[in-house]
Formats: sequence, C-alpha cells, structure tokens
Amino acid sequence: MEKNSNNISDKNLNNISGNTPGTCMENNKPAGIDPSLLADVYRIIDKKSSEIETYLENSDLPSFTTAVHTLKTTCRMIGENALSQRFFELEMIGKSANKAALDKEPENKHEIALESAKIKTPDVLTEFRGLKKKLEPYISKDKEASSLPYSSQEITSLLKGIQSACDDFDVTLAENASKKLLTYQCDKELYEKLIQLSNLVSDLDYEEAKELAENILGLI
Repeated sequence: MEKNSNNISDKNLNNISGNTPGTCMENNKPAGIDPSLLADVYRIIDKKSSEIETYLENSDLPSFTTAVHTLKTTCRMIGENALSQRFFELEMIGKSANKAALDKEPENKHEIALESAKIKTPDVLTEFRGLKKKLEPYISKDKEASSLPYSSQEITSLLKGIQSACDDFDVTLAENASKKLLTYQCDKELYEKLIQLSNLVSDLDYEEAKELAENILGLI
C-alpha cells in the first residue's frame, strides 16, 4: 500500500507515549510518524504476540529472543519507549539462556531463564496488545487513503494472480498484488481479510495465503 505522507494530527500524536503535540517522533527523526506505519504495527500485534507465546510453549528461546528483539525496535519506532524497554528485558533473558547453551553451562541456567521468560512475558504482551486501542484510529486513516473504487472483477483477478504467484513462488508478483488489493475501497470485513492475506504473503506463508485467497474469492 502506498504510504500516506501526511503527519498525524497533534491530538492523535499525543496519544502515543513519549511524544508531545507538534513534535516529530524522537526516535524517527527527521520525519513525523507516518499513519500507515502505525496501521502496520496494529496489524502485527495479535500475530506476533501469538508467535511469542508459541515459542515459549515450545521452549524455543532462540526464536523468542529474535521476536522480542524485533518488537523492542518496533515499539521504539512509534515512541512506546517504556514498552520497548520491557521487550529489551525479555531479550536479555533470552540472550542469557542462549549464551549459557553455547558455553555449555549447566542446563538449569537455561531452565531458569525459560521460567523467568514465561513469568514476565504475559504482562508485556498484555501491554503490547493494549496498543491496539491506541492504534485503531490509524487503521481507519489508512483505509481512507485507499483511492481505487471497489471492483469485484479486478479484486478477483488479483486474488487469482496471488494464487498463481504462490504456486510459482514469485515473491515480487505476490507481494505487489497483495499490496494493490489494499488500495481498493471495501467494507471492514473484506479489508481485514485482505490485510491478513498481505501479511501471509509478506511472511512467505504461501499455502495459507492461497487458502485465504480462495476463501475471499467465495465472499466476493
């Protein structure tokens, strides 16, 4: 989706922690916060939270560490500095466990780190999921930026194009088609499904993307 270059209004900007009205984001100089960035963050919250929970359930601390590192940076980018710090603390727990494994230290150090991560992570993810309420207005702003009128024929063609691109593992074609779909004006239910499809394509989850595209074709 094409990025909207307009800055967020002072009123909305003040809803994001660490920012004050009339100023650009401290950690994203010199430009102001792009509303489409906030919309992108909104879209990943549930998925990334669930992934982290799965990593802990599977005692997969290397993947857990990578995931919380990414969210540490994401939160800092949108001015959520306190939450970024909490993800950093989780990252340090994961790194300590990974280092212990590499150095072949006693196995209980890994278990202690895993238990610590399991205790501290739920509260952090609750706070992270709580960002959805703050960021929800920017989903509407992002949607309003769509400029193409609804066309079932064009959307159908793009969905079938994504399915073919997934079969051929044509990353560029699949990505471009999924982004183009988000530029059409449509109802909230369809738009949310198109967002989900775009996320699957971006993550190279092509089998799931093809299934969802087929599901969407049935709704048009």
